[in-house]
Amino acid sequence: MKKFILILLASIMASSFAACDSAADNDENGNIENPETAIVETESQPIEIGASAATVSDFFPILPDVRWRYEGNDVTFAATNDVSFGYINGAKAQRRVSAGGMATTEIIDASEGKVEIIHGDNMYYYYDDITYAQKFMSIVILKEPLEMGAKWLTAEDAQSEITSVNAPVTVPAGEFSALEVTTTYSNGYVDKYYYAKGVGLVKSVCDSGAGRIVSELADVLKGEAAAETISAGFYWPNVTEGSVERIEKDLLFTTDANFPKQFSDAMKEPPSIDYTPLLTPNATINDITVDWTTKTAKIDISGDYLKEINVGDGLQTKILQCLTNTIGNFYGVDEVLITIDQKPYENGAAAFEPGETIPVEKEDQKLEEKE
Repeated sequence: MKKFILILLASIMASSFAACDSAADNDENGNIENPETAIVETESQPIEIGASAATVSDFFPILPDVRWRYEGNDVTFAATNDVSFGYINGAKAQRRVSAGGMATTEIIDASEGKVEIIHGDNMYYYYDDITYAQKFMSIVILKEPLEMGAKWLTAEDAQSEITSVNAPVTVPAGEFSALEVTTTYSNGYVDKYYYAKGVGLVKSVCDSGAGRIVSELADVLKGEAAAETISAGFYWPNVTEGSVERIEKDLLFTTDANFPKQFSDAMKEPPSIDYTPLLTPNATINDITVDWTTKTAKIDISGDYLKEINVGDGLQTKILQCLTNTIGNFYGVDEVLITIDQKPYENGAAAFEPGETIPVEKEDQKLEEKE
């Protein structure tokens, strides 16, 4: 657990996820000696912005539809990383870092004068909202007061200190006067992080044991430019050939993305007249939820679907399986529960008991490349 926390801490704070791997051997005790007494009082004044003292939100802004792009000097870990907030729910935010086909997700709590990572998964590739996840860790990135010499316990084996309130930093994205945070690990490694007002993390310099790994802010994309294009596999009944085919379509992942609406729209537009739509004209997906303990997704569809669907039992069964495969493979689950306005699906031969699911078919599908 200790090694996992340190790896996650170094990678998250550098916004490169494993770019700053400070998880080497710890000291004899594995902890900072008397960490509470190491946090000292300081007589210096907090940074002033206008008429009020600076807050963590000034230097760690949680913004919708913004993508921070970082470049680094390590081709293995800190090459190019994109950082964005997928969901913002009050003081909690879900941050996603994408790098070289890999993705890491963590939940940040920016309340009570500190920025704290409370949930992290460095192998989480999915796009659903998990801001409700229970706290199982504590990594404090920033903590008020933001003043010279202020210290706090970052994690069980790491302590941070504000070592400058106006450090000059030049990166590809520009020149900044930054807050410098120095993090010291019990094994002697030292990392430095630079936060600029209104921008966030602009640079990190991490001790890997074999040398320094540097990650720098290269660009800040906003609005449509910040959206992430996701290729999703949609399964369609081919009425001409009597087969089921998987064809790729693009979805857009923005902050608080409305995937039920995107799936609803896409499922009404088959690739050609040879394929049957997965939803009827006025039907919509009310909600999509995922239960990761059972690896089950639930799709709730509006009642218009049963009013408008007019196909035989065989084709209806194929449509339901295609709905299951599309949602199930997108979220990486094993089963899908389909309901109509929160009630069990029941239409002709397709009648399901409460809680009855459909297994996701993940193999032996005919694949077609999107033209």
